[in-house]
Amino acid sequence: MLKNFLTLFFILIFCNLFANDSKIYLIENIEVIIEDTEELIAREKALKSAFEKSFNTLLKKIISKKNYGKLQNNNDIDFVSYVKDYKIKNEVFQDSKYTVLIDVNFHKEKISDYLDNLNLNKVNLVSESFLTLPIYSEFNNMYLWEKKNKWYYDLFNEYDENNMLSLYFPEPNFLNNFIAPPDAFLKKNINKMSDILDKYNKNSGIIIFLKEEYDSFSETFKADLFLTQFTREGYSEIKIQDSRLKNNISKASQRELLAKYTIEELQSWWKDQISVSNTKRKESFITVVLQAESLKKLIILEKTLSESIFINQIKKTMFTKNSITYEISTLGDISKINLSLRPKNIFLKKIPNSNEYKIETLF
Repeated sequence: MLKNFLTLFFILIFCNLFANDSKIYLIENIEVIIEDTEELIAREKALKSAFEKSFNTLLKKIISKKNYGKLQNNNDIDFVSYVKDYKIKNEVFQDSKYTVLIDVNFHKEKISDYLDNLNLNKVNLVSESFLTLPIYSEFNNMYLWEKKNKWYYDLFNEYDENNMLSLYFPEPNFLNNFIAPPDAFLKKNINKMSDILDKYNKNSGIIIFLKEEYDSFSETFKADLFLTQFTREGYSEIKIQDSRLKNNISKASQRELLAKYTIEELQSWWKDQISVSNTKRKESFITVVLQAESLKKLIILEKTLSESIFINQIKKTMFTKNSITYEISTLGDISKINLSLRPKNIFLKKIPNSNEYKIETLF
C-alpha cells in the first residue's frame, strides 16, 4: 500500500502546472500536521489528509450549505482519484512531526460526475466583482469611509478571495464622503450609488449595514444587520436566511462573529442566485442577434456568449453584412445568463415586439 502511494506521489509531484481553464477547482494553502516517527509514513498520512481536507473545502465552495450537509455521512470516497495534480509548497519533518503546506487541483469533470450521481447541483460561476461597502452604526455614530470603521476590517479579515463570491473592499478614504456619504446609501440615493460605482469602475455593489446599540438597562448589545445589492439602475434587499444575523442580543459585542456569519450568508446568497437544480436543468432555446462593426467584434461577442455556463450550444442560423443570428440552447433563464455575462460588461436584452434578444453594454 505504501509502495503504491509513493509511486503516485512521485508521479504527481512533478505535475506542478495547474490547468488554466479555472481556479475554481484549485484549493490552495492546505496545511496538515502529522506526528509519526517514520517520515515516509507521516508523509503518506499527511497527503491523504490534505486530499480529504481540500476535497471537503471544494465541496463547501461549490454547493449549498444544505447540500453539503447531505454528504456528511458519505465517507466511502477515494479522494486520490479526484486529484488532478498537486503542489507541495513547503514540508518539514522534525522531532517526529511532519508539516506540509500544499495546493490541490481537482478534476472538474470527475467532481461534476460525483455531484450529478448524488443529484446535487453545483455552482461553478465566480461572480462579478461587487463593490463592498460596510456601514457601521455605533453609539449614534455612522462609519463607512473612515479608517476607524471596525466593521470594515472585521469583514475584510473574514473574506476569502478564493471563493465563488468576489468582493472588492475599497480602501478607507474619508474624501469619499463628498461623493457618497453613508446616509446616501441608507436612503437608497441611486445617483450617489452610481457615482461611487463609476469611481471604482464596478457594475454592482453590496451594502453591509450593521447597527449595534447598547442597552444600559439590560446591559446588553443589540445588533441588526441589513444587506442591499445596488446597481446604476436600482437596488434590491438581500433577504437574510441565517437566524444568527437577526435580532442578535448578547452581553458583549458580537461584531467579529457577525462578520464571519455575514460573509457566509453572502456566499450562500450568491450560490442561490446562480444555482439550477438538476430537476430544472431542461434545455430551452432563445434567438440572439449579434451586431457589430466588424467580423472580428462579432467573433469576440460569440466567444463571450459561448463561455457562459448557462449556454449549452450556439448555432448560426442567418448572416448579414453586420450581424449574425444564433439559435442558442440554454440551461438557465435569461436572468442567470445575464449574471454570467456581467463581468464582461454586457447583457442580453429582448428586442421590442420580438422574441429575439440582442447584446447591450452595461455602461
